[in-house]
Amino acid sequence: MKALVLLFTNTLLAGLLLTQNGCESKAVQGGLIGSAGGAGIGAIVGNNVHGQTAEGAAIGAGIGAISGYMIGNEIDKNQTRQRLDRLEGRKTFSNTY
Repeated sequence: MKALVLLFTNTLLAGLLLTQNGCESKAVQGGLIGSAGGAGIGAIVGNNVHGQTAEGAAIGAGIGAISGYMIGNEIDKNQTRQRLDRLEGRKTFSNTY
């Protein structure tokens, strides 16, 4: 279990470090963060349910990468839409939270 926690922590830290260097789109950042988080969660679930840590990590990484990319892509689209609206002088609704 200690090794699993260490694997999850290292994967998460690596993903966070990779997203801070050179990724200009939220889609790529979301994919990397989702992949790292999904791999860690998948490894824990796979180990606890069936004793198959590697398979759980692989499945979790895939699902996390796809989900993170989709969320990041929508953020990118929204930001682009807001920039275009500002350039054209339209008033836009922006979330302030």
